[in-house]
Amino acid sequence: MGKRKFATEPDERAEPVKKVKKQEKYLREKLKRQQNREFRGRIAKEHGAEEPKTNEQIDAEREKKREEKKARKLARAERKQEEKKQEAERIAQQKERKKFKAEKRKALKEARRLKKAESAQVEDKEAEKDQNGASNDEGDDLKESDPEEPQRKKKKSKGEKKSKKSKVDEEEEPKKKKSKEEKKDKEEKKAKKDKKETESKSIPVDGLDDDQQSKYLRLMGAKKSSKDIKVTKNADKASTKEDLERQYEQGINLKQNKRTGLGGL
Repeated sequence: MGKRKFATEPDERAEPVKKVKKQEKYLREKLKRQQNREFRGRIAKEHGAEEPKTNEQIDAEREKKREEKKARKLARAERKQEEKKQEAERIAQQKERKKFKAEKRKALKEARRLKKAESAQVEDKEAEKDQNGASNDEGDDLKESDPEEPQRKKKKSKGEKKSKKSKVDEEEEPKKKKSKEEKKDKEEKKAKKDKKETESKSIPVDGLDDDQQSKYLRLMGAKKSSKDIKVTKNADKASTKEDLERQYEQGINLKQNKRTGLGGL
């Protein structure tokens, strides 16, 4: 190869040599790849591997995969469409239920209002009847006191007056009966209490000074003790002042008074 005088001038002798070398290199590598592929295929076949697939088989498999992917995509779209439809139905049913509940609440509220109004009307009527009954009773009282009063007021029918009066009597009868029973019970309790108090009190002794009377009362109270039965066994039989004084004198002279602290009286 000779030197080129100028760099811009092409070297006509160098170009074919480069192309030949590149082509030889490519052919060597291609042969090497082919040999390696054949070697790997032979080894795989010896170990029970399948034969390598042809281009037609590979294209068929790819086409099958594309079809399967397309079918999955279509099924997914249909499933989403069905889900949207179900969601729309659910929302519609929910709105319908809410509407039904609102109408039900409104109807119940209206029914309660009507019931309350009816009860209020009934109460007003009853109050008016009671007021009329009271005014009629007052009119009867005024009629008894003032003979000219019936002429100034409207006359009521006898049947209406009788029914109102009987109604009032029926209402008052249980109260009167209950008050009578309570009064009777109170009187019986009071009588029993008074009887018990009179029985428990000591019989008063007139004509004795305070010292003698206190000693006598001590003597009368000694009957509660078993040791002083002999002294006071006849005390309850006394009925007059003379009997009490005699028993008192007898009690003073008894020797047993030493045990009660009354000795030496």
